[in-house]
Amino acid sequence: MRLLKLSCATAVGALLCMLLVAPSTAVASMRSDGSIGIHPGTNPVEIGATGAGSWRLWDTGTAWRDIETSRGVYNWGTLDSWVSRANAVGVADIMYVFGTTPIWAVDPSATTYPESTSHGWRGSGSAKPPRLSDYQSFVQALVDRYRGRITSYEVWNEANLKP
Repeated sequence: MRLLKLSCATAVGALLCMLLVAPSTAVASMRSDGSIGIHPGTNPVEIGATGAGSWRLWDTGTAWRDIETSRGVYNWGTLDSWVSRANAVGVADIMYVFGTTPIWAVDPSATTYPESTSHGWRGSGSAKPPRLSDYQSFVQALVDRYRGRITSYEVWNEANLKP
């Protein structure tokens, strides 16, 4: 009888240990390298898995500086890929955030932050281009290309920041 009680206690203890370890292993396998930070969920597959139907495109390599690397020359590949992946997992509402002026579109005399060169811009990420027509042309090209696939737009990320 004593052996039976000891066996049952051991089995219950082993089961409890397995239950404690299994969830943490499952969570660790789901976590991406962007799991800690202020912009979680930059992967549409992860967002689709949560059942979320909306996604804000930011920190995805799709900023103005990433797409229009020189005046009038657009590289849509990365944004095309993100939008297609989001649509494929059922994310229907996609918000594009305009921001991050490309180096070619910034006044060279703009105030710079020391760390800004590592991100590829001069001035703040929200530096006003001296030729607003450059910004207008980019906005028009993007809206025309993604009409019906990107459902909303944020005019500028953190536009009120000052250097």
